[in-house]
Amino acid sequence: WLGVAGIFGFINNQYFPEDLSVTQVFLRDANNKPGVIASVFGPSTAIDGTVRPGGIALFANVKQLLANRIMGEGAPAETTLYPETYPTVAGKRANEYRGQYRRLQNLESGLANGFNQARQN
Repeated sequence: WLGVAGIFGFINNQYFPEDLSVTQVFLRDANNKPGVIASVFGPSTAIDGTVRPGGIALFANVKQLLANRIMGEGAPAETTLYPETYPTVAGKRANEYRGQYRRLQNLESGLANGFNQARQN
């Protein structure tokens, strides 16, 4: 597995709920193992009361992607990854969003707006 994660100072309660994470799996193989996992997580409050911003994490099973010719020599220059039908939600706020596809879409839109505003500043 190879991964990368980033904390983004603008990901606060305005753009993504505190204590919520949304995870999406891409490219499961025949053994039901994921090829790529992406997760967005909201801000959290430390014991001392300071608020830590949220972020995004991306993990790839490189061996699987190479075996399926998604990466490496002979792989197409561009590959579209299609997510599984429904993301996994976790955290203290998960019950508010589990099964609420429209609310999750709104989170996605809000996060995109946050990135656009951060880029303009």
